Amino acid sequence: MRRAILACCLLILSAQSAWTQTYSGDTDAVTNQRDGQNPCDVTGNLPVGVYTLVVSSSSFEPCHQAQALGQGSPGENCDSTYQPPSTWSIAGHGHLTFGPPSSGATATAVEVQYWYGETIASCTGGTVVTCNGGGLGEDSTFPVGASNVSVPFDWGSGGSINPNDPTFPVPYYLFAKPIGGSVQCTANNIATEENNSGNASTATPTGTPMPSATPTPALDVTNYMTHQGGGQEPCSTSGNLPPNTFSQLSADNAGQPCAAGWNNALCDSNSPWNYTVHGHVTLAPPTSGTTASSIEVKTYIGGNQIACTLGSSVTCSGSYTLVEDSTYAVSATMSESIPFDMGEFLLAPHDSGGGSNYQAYFVFGKPIGGSVRCLSNLYTTTEHN
Repeated sequence: MRRAILACCLLILSAQSAWTQTYSGDTDAVTNQRDGQNPCDVTGNLPVGVYTLVVSSSSFEPCHQAQALGQGSPGENCDSTYQPPSTWSIAGHGHLTFGPPSSGATATAVEVQYWYGETIASCTGGTVVTCNGGGLGEDSTFPVGASNVSVPFDWGSGGSINPNDPTFPVPYYLFAKPIGGSVQCTANNIATEENNSGNASTATPTGTPMPSATPTPALDVTNYMTHQGGGQEPCSTSGNLPPNTFSQLSADNAGQPCAAGWNNALCDSNSPWNYTVHGHVTLAPPTSGTTASSIEVKTYIGGNQIACTLGSSVTCSGSYTLVEDSTYAVSATMSESIPFDMGEFLLAPHDSGGGSNYQAYFVFGKPIGGSVRCLSNLYTTTEHN
């Protein structure tokens, strides 16, 4: 899904003297179970002072899901890729966007509770949240204004002790309670990652020397790169942003897992790969002039041929997806952070020799009614085959 995204290992045959040993590490991964914008679970104005379920989903059991996505060799099954018992984990990142109600008073704040757990039987809202078998991951209250507010959520947990059994998902639920008025849930951006982890089997004498490691890709993660950005980077545009005009705030290309990852010698350059991005930009009042009343932010993800022209609107060409287009209130006195989450999965294989299949993301912002400054640009990306 981030916390730090879970590192993925691989299934290899390693040389040890004249004998071979099979090792099962993180044998399978499923990335971006939900990528980009999805509908909220509820539409319309949320009732005042009542917890309403706004987002619910669950992780996939990774080995079976990998096969459902077409990964793996002919005739291979989940039991053949690691030595049971093994476990799996889920990590996720996302954000909800709330806007003013279609009628009536706008809430002054919204309280959001996040619940999760493998043994959840049911979760219901109301004056309080009841979640049988679940744990409360977070309970936070956020101020609400005339424009949208985005509320981030991050989670991670262990999963099934029997990853071959598809009946062990890890569900999660988010409830929102408007205070002093109402709001609407307008956008739901989520990306998740699930990984299996296995155990080293005992050495099995074969009588045949193995002079070097041999890749066995199948359902396995053969290479990965984590935290390409890795924290604070300069904003793409410095100084005061021009009013009513889109400027680039953040952007980067995906690295090539087989060319620049951590296990190049064993990377399968013919396997499909995944690319996820999580971050936020922090904005502040301008050094001079009028502070904008709001800012419209657009996030895009796409192929290496994406090209965008900026002005009062954004026009892009090539292979791309508009992941989110939201407008946020701006304070005249305080800095504010705006999150972005996006991902693509099962992309065409990398060319380990030429690196012809880069992916890229872009974040653009248009101040409305004045200007703002982009203070910082924090993001992480993960790519793996």
